[in-house]
Amino acid sequence: MGYNAGLAEIWILRQFMDSSMDIKPIHDWLKGFSYAVRSKDFESGRSFFADDVVGFGSVAERCDGLENLENRQWRRVWGVTTEFEFDLASAAVNVDGNVAWAASSWQSYGKAASGDPLLRRGRCTFVFQKRNEQWLAVHSHFSLEPKA
Repeated sequence: MGYNAGLAEIWILRQFMDSSMDIKPIHDWLKGFSYAVRSKDFESGRSFFADDVVGFGSVAERCDGLENLENRQWRRVWGVTTEFEFDLASAAVNVDGNVAWAASSWQSYGKAASGDPLLRRGRCTFVFQKRNEQWLAVHSHFSLEPKA
């Protein structure tokens, strides 16, 4: 994938990371959630988030609660999104006990006004909390890549 994540940003984020921590569960979370988006499987997508999540989206302002996030962001975007994926190779992840965060670039295709596919690139951050042995997002923030 052709991500343009700034090398300085990645370097700064990696300074907070401990290479001895187990980040595989968070990478697995990102893979699973991206599959839910690609499959337009809202029920599966919900299983990755806490009911009390607070999220910011690329089309919705602040969304308090999972139902709000699904209705105001996901249902407006996923239907016109294809090939969604995170750039796991450059994702920054930190795990500290039952709390973790991830920052990643992402890309997908949406639809232009003409109906033609439109490449969309962006970035996101997640804050996770381990509840009942499952990592759940308690905060998410998606935004489109800034225009130069």
